[in-house]
Amino acid sequence: MTVAFEVRSGNQTIAVTWHGDDLQKAVHEERANALFAGAQVVLRAARPHTPRRSGRLRRSGYAKAAGGKSTYRGGRGRRRPPRLKRGTALAAFAQFYAGFQERGTRRHRAQPFLGPALQTKRNAAARAVADYMAREIGL
Repeated sequence: MTVAFEVRSGNQTIAVTWHGDDLQKAVHEERANALFAGAQVVLRAARPHTPRRSGRLRRSGYAKAAGGKSTYRGGRGRRRPPRLKRGTALAAFAQFYAGFQERGTRRHRAQPFLGPALQTKRNAAARAVADYMAREIGL
C-alpha cells in the first residue's frame, strides 16, 4: 500500500510518499539473509580461538539462518544442525565435542571460544545485519 500526501506549513510544502507494505514485504524477504550475515561475523571471530589439535573443530564451524543460507558441511563426528525458529540465525561448531571444549567437563577445563566471540562481536554482527538490510532494501 502506497500513501502519498502533502504537509503544508506556512509557505513550505513537503510531499511525503509512504511505502509501508512494500517495505515490510522487502524486510520479510531479506530477513534470513541479513541474519546469516550477522552469524558469519561471529563465526569468523570464533574460528581463530578454537582449541586446535587436529583442526577438525575449527573446520566444523558453520553459520545458518532459518529459511535461508547455511554453510554446514557434514562429516566424520559432526552433528546435524538444529531446526531454527523463523527469524533466527546460528553460528556453531558441528564437531560433537565442541560443547565439551566450550563449557568444560568434570575432567577437562573449559576453553571457551564461541561465547567470547559473541560478546566481542555483538555490535559488529548487529551492524552487519543492518548494513545488509539497508543495501538490499535500498535505504
